[in-house]
Amino acid sequence: MKVLFIGPLLLGSTTIQRYSSMKKLKLYLNSVNTISTKKLNFFCSLYYNILEKLGFPKDLSNANKNIIKKIKKFRPDILWLDKSITITANTLSSAKEICRKIKIIGYSPDYMSRFVNTSHFFNKSLKYYDAFFTTKSYGVKEIKKNGAKKVFFVNNSFDSYTHKKIYLTNKQKSEFYSPVGFIGTWEQKRAEYIYEIAASGFKVKWWGSVSNRHLLLEKFYSHPNLMKYNFPLIDKKYTRALNSFDIALCFLRKNNKDLQTTRSVEIPACGSFMLAERTEEHQKLFQEGKEAEFFSSKSELLGKIKYYLKNPKERIRIAEAGKKRCEISGYSNDKVIYKMIKLVTR
Repeated sequence: MKVLFIGPLLLGSTTIQRYSSMKKLKLYLNSVNTISTKKLNFFCSLYYNILEKLGFPKDLSNANKNIIKKIKKFRPDILWLDKSITITANTLSSAKEICRKIKIIGYSPDYMSRFVNTSHFFNKSLKYYDAFFTTKSYGVKEIKKNGAKKVFFVNNSFDSYTHKKIYLTNKQKSEFYSPVGFIGTWEQKRAEYIYEIAASGFKVKWWGSVSNRHLLLEKFYSHPNLMKYNFPLIDKKYTRALNSFDIALCFLRKNNKDLQTTRSVEIPACGSFMLAERTEEHQKLFQEGKEAEFFSSKSELLGKIKYYLKNPKERIRIAEAGKKRCEISGYSNDKVIYKMIKLVTR
C-alpha cells in the first residue's frame, strides 16, 4: 500500500514518530514536509505570524504544489494529513480527481476547534477527508459539524523506539534526576501546583518553555526546591529524564480541554511512575493505584507524592504494571496507526 505522508517533519516531534511507525508497518512511503527551511527577516516573520494568528497560515514550504506533483508521480492509495493546516480544499479536490480511489486521512493530537490550532484552509477542506482521527473525544462532534464525513476518537499513543525503559549510569541519571519531575510548557495552574510541591519540602525539576507574556508571572512561583529550565526536552533527552524521575507528573493543558495527552502514555511506556490529573479517560487507560496514580486536588497530589517517595517498592511495582499495560493494550503508534488505516481501507 502506498502512503503519501504530509506534515511538519521536525526531529523529535510526534509527527515524525508517526511517520517512522508507518515505515515499520512496511508501507510504501513518500512524504511532503509542511515546515519550511527558508530564513525570513524580522518583518516577513512578523507578517506571517499575524496571518497564522488570523487563521490564514502561509504555505512557506510549497506543500500544496508538492502534494500534487507527488500524487501524479507516486499515485498513492492514502494521503495522510498529519496536523496539516496549510493544505487547501483545492489541493484535496485535485488529489481526488487525479487518483479517484485515493483515501484522504487526517490526524491531529490538537484541539482543532481551538482557534490557534486550526485554520481557514483546514475547515474548508474537511469535506474532502474520508476520515479524520482526533485524540480529543469532545472534538468529534465539532469536527463533524465543520464538514468531515467520518470522525473517530483515538487515544494518544507512544513511539516504541523513543519511549522505553532504558539503563542509565549514575552519571547519566544525575543530569536529570529529581524526586519529582515534570516536562511541559508553562501554565499558571501548573506553576501553582509545582510551587506547592516545592514549598512542601520536595525537590522538583521542571523543563518547559515560558511564553513572553508569562515571564513576569513565573517569578511569583520560584522556590529554592524548584529547578526550572526554560526549554523543552525532546527525543532521547526526554526519555532519559522520564527514566530519571522517581515521580513523573502529568498535567493536562486546560486551554486544550485535555482529558489525556501524549505524556499520559509516554510516561508509563518508559516504565516510569506516573502521577496524573484524574479524568475518566486516564482511568480507562490505566487502573488507578495499580498501573498509575491520579489526583484531583493539591492536597491529594501532595499526599501521594509524600506516600510514594516513602514507599519505593510500591512505586516501582506500579510503574512496571503501567508499562505492561501499554504493551498489552496496544498503546504504541505502530498498533494504533495500523488500526486506523485498517478501519479506513477495509
